[in-house]
Amino acid sequence: MNKCLSENFCSPSLHQAGNAAHGTYFPHIDGLRTFAVLAVVLYHLQEWICPGGYTGVDIFFVISGYLIGGGLVRSLKEGNFSLSSFYYRRIRRIMPAYFCLIAVVLAFGCVVLACDDLRTLGRTVRSSALFITNIYFSRTAGNYFSPAAEENPLLNLWSLSVEEQFYLTIPLALWLLWKFRKNAVKPVLCGALALSLFAAVYHMGNLEHNKAFYLLHCRAWELLAGCLLALAPAATEQGRGIRWLRLAGWAGILLPFACYSSST
Repeated sequence: MNKCLSENFCSPSLHQAGNAAHGTYFPHIDGLRTFAVLAVVLYHLQEWICPGGYTGVDIFFVISGYLIGGGLVRSLKEGNFSLSSFYYRRIRRIMPAYFCLIAVVLAFGCVVLACDDLRTLGRTVRSSALFITNIYFSRTAGNYFSPAAEENPLLNLWSLSVEEQFYLTIPLALWLLWKFRKNAVKPVLCGALALSLFAAVYHMGNLEHNKAFYLLHCRAWELLAGCLLALAPAATEQGRGIRWLRLAGWAGILLPFACYSSST
């Protein structure tokens, strides 16, 4: 198992990382997703079964950054990068199921909820449709881990809002860096990761748990850690920086257990 993770997860080629973003099946990554899903489900069923299970979401962020970041770098390297194609694939992959879920929840809410609760659900639906659910919940939901928050049927959509906000910026940022300052790609990503992690720690230190939990600028470091893992093979080819990139990537998987344990 360790050999599989070290050889296939940490150091796939850029070609593999790019294909993963375009549909190639990676069983070892699917295995990580399975463990992450189980951890989250068990945590919400009975917290004592898996006390740190909520960090499965953090693992998903790293995996997502790894797959999408690797695909973007590969397309830039091969000269076939297209913003429109990237967003078209994201829309085709996410939007149908996403808006179907929202519609079903809203229809069910119209039947079973009282007027005040239905108005609250309507505001959540509106923010979900705009992919700003994380911002909305950071201001209104209170502590994510409170029983009251878990009564919101669309609470789980906050993480998808974080991802979509990230993917509105990262393709353009990578394209600009690749075009005008290719050698700055990895240093800029490392710097952005450090700033994001600092923001998360700062908000946690000031007891602003909602900001640290929900907002993009406090979560981007996990997605960027995945991007850096995908860039690690390129560093191998150049013979520089491989250890630091791998450490940054693995930090995205391991650090959530330390950063957010105080909020439980």
